[in-house]
Amino acid sequence: MAPLIHVVAAVIVDDRGRYLVAQRAAHKHQGGCWEFPGGKVDPGETEAQALTRELAEEIGLTPTQQRPLLRVCHDYGDRRIVLSAWLVTAFIPGPRLDQSESEGLVGLEGQPLLWVSASELPTLHFPDANRPILAAALLPTMLRITPTFANEAAWQDWLSQRLRQPVSGQKQAIILRQPNLEDDTYLRWAAQGLALCQAAGVAFYVHGSVGRLERLPEAAGVHLPFAQLTGCERRPVADDKVLLVACHSAEELSMAQQIGADCALLSSVLATASHPKQNGLGWSQWAELVEAVNIPVYALGGMTPDLLTQAWAQGGQGVAGISGF
Repeated sequence: MAPLIHVVAAVIVDDRGRYLVAQRAAHKHQGGCWEFPGGKVDPGETEAQALTRELAEEIGLTPTQQRPLLRVCHDYGDRRIVLSAWLVTAFIPGPRLDQSESEGLVGLEGQPLLWVSASELPTLHFPDANRPILAAALLPTMLRITPTFANEAAWQDWLSQRLRQPVSGQKQAIILRQPNLEDDTYLRWAAQGLALCQAAGVAFYVHGSVGRLERLPEAAGVHLPFAQLTGCERRPVADDKVLLVACHSAEELSMAQQIGADCALLSSVLATASHPKQNGLGWSQWAELVEAVNIPVYALGGMTPDLLTQAWAQGGQGVAGISGF
C-alpha cells in the first residue's frame, strides 16, 4: 500500500480579500502547480503547531488567527495524502512578504509567491487534492434559505431585510426555495433577487432544477434536492457554477461527491420547528458523516448563525437554515 502522508496547508486571506499561493518546485511531486503554503506534520506535532512552523520556515509568516477549514484524503497512486487545510485570516507577514505587491514575491525556499483575488484563484493549476479546498475557500459560511412566501412583495421585503443584516465577518448566500411556484413565476422572482444580491455582493443560488440555472445563467449556482441526481453520471452544471446538493445519509453524501458537487447540505443535525419529534443526527454522528467525504458540507436542521463556530468545530463549511435565519 502507498505510504500515507499527513500535510497541513494554509488558506491565507488578507484584509483585501486576496489569497496567498506558492508554486511548487519543478522537481517535486506535482511540480509547477500552485498550492496553498504548508507542509508535512512531524511526529508529535499538532496540526496547529505544524502550520505555524511550516509558515515560518517557508514564507516567514506568523498566523495569529486561524481555524480548521477542510480535511481531504487523496490517493495519487504512489502516495496517499491527508491534507488538512486551515483558514488564516490574521497574521504577521514578515519582512519578505510585501502585501503591496501581487507578483514578484519569493518565499524563504526560493518558491514564487502570488497574492490573487477570489476570481483569479480558480484560474490557477492546483494539485487534485487541493480542488475541494479551493471550493471551501471561496464558498460562503452561511446559507440563508427562503421560507415560503405568500406573494412577491413578501419575498422582496424578506430579501431586503436580510441584505441589510449581514453577519459581521462572514460571507453569506441566498437560496431562493419556492417549491410551489411555476417556473416562469419563480424565474421572475429569482431575477429580482439576483439583481439585489449582486448589488450587495452576496451570492445568489437558484433551487430545484438545473433548467432554472440555465435560464438564469447569471446566478452563482444551483441547489438541488438529492433526487435530482438520479441517473446522473457526471456533474450536471458547468465548472464555473456552484453545485449544492441536499443530502440525508452517508450514501447520498458519497454520491454527491462522486458526481462532482462543490458542496452538500447535510440534515437534520438537530430537531427543527417543522419536525419537532425528530431528534436529528446530533453533532457527533453528523461529524462522522462529514469526515468520510472530501467536499465542504453545511449543517442544516435546527441551525442559527450562533451555531457557526460549532459547525466549524465538527468539520463543517458553515450553517444553513430557514426559520433560524
